[in-house]
Amino acid sequence: MQGSMAFHTPNTTLSVQRLGAYRIDYDAVAMQTKVTVREGLVQLSCGPRQLEAQAGQTATLSGSPCTASLAEAAPADSFDAWCSERDRRDAQPKSLNYVSRGMVGYEDLDDYGAWQTDTQYGAMWMPSGMPSGWAPYHVGHWVYVLPWGWTWVDAAPWGFAPFHYGRWVYAGNGWGWLPGGMVARPYYAPALVAFVGGGVGVAAWFALGPGDVYSPAYPFSPIYGRRINAWRGPGVPVAYGHGPYLNRGVPGAIVVVPVATLQGGRPVGPGVYRPVPAAMRGAPVAGFAPSVAPHPALIRGYAGRTPSALRPGGLGPRQAVPP
Repeated sequence: MQGSMAFHTPNTTLSVQRLGAYRIDYDAVAMQTKVTVREGLVQLSCGPRQLEAQAGQTATLSGSPCTASLAEAAPADSFDAWCSERDRRDAQPKSLNYVSRGMVGYEDLDDYGAWQTDTQYGAMWMPSGMPSGWAPYHVGHWVYVLPWGWTWVDAAPWGFAPFHYGRWVYAGNGWGWLPGGMVARPYYAPALVAFVGGGVGVAAWFALGPGDVYSPAYPFSPIYGRRINAWRGPGVPVAYGHGPYLNRGVPGAIVVVPVATLQGGRPVGPGVYRPVPAAMRGAPVAGFAPSVAPHPALIRGYAGRTPSALRPGGLGPRQAVPP
């Protein structure tokens, strides 16, 4: 893999010659590039001059025309330590004990919550530091993504996997996310919620729980319908029917907002919520997607890809399992 990766700054081009550990610092005011090699070998250009930096060295390239020097690398600082710890966690994330690498967003879970084992449902992930009264699908916004339709985009930095796979349950001291067991290719859904009828001028929804069926509003194959509704936690059948909507009766589970908030893709959160209308309390579930047309500016198309670019700090789209 020699010479397979190159980086550019305003006063140098550096070519990585070996796999290793490198740090690049650029000071725009001083027009200075520092390349520290902890492990490996790198080639650098400095005008017509070419030089190499080996493990344990720092190359400093300054100005235009470029001047260069090599020196012994300084000891690792707190930023180096942070990067090393991050690399270690990324190499062996705890979440891979419970979900597969095929689940988009698993990389965010270790930093923002903890896993535990529930006696009824099995593996459960609990987000950390959530405010009192928080419930899933309560802080974020809606967009319309083809071919899935209405899609929830959560505001939390960890908010991709727990809102597009699995189910949520209230665990007595807070909400927990249930991935539903280890599968190599988990099936994506735009929002695993149920919408409640009975309101006028408002939209209301709540998170589906274990045992609740999700019936997509978009065309889907029989195998997709089975897989998106298959549960592999202990004590829950592999396939299940409609209802009973476990979370509907949990205090604070239902979020109610003006229809215009949803339809316009406006932020959903405290200050936007409305009280649950009396007519909604006994109303049936109206469906699994809002029955309103999106504002044209909200419509996005991903042509068969999971819209992981909608993640906070998204890494770009990845292939999805087609419905």
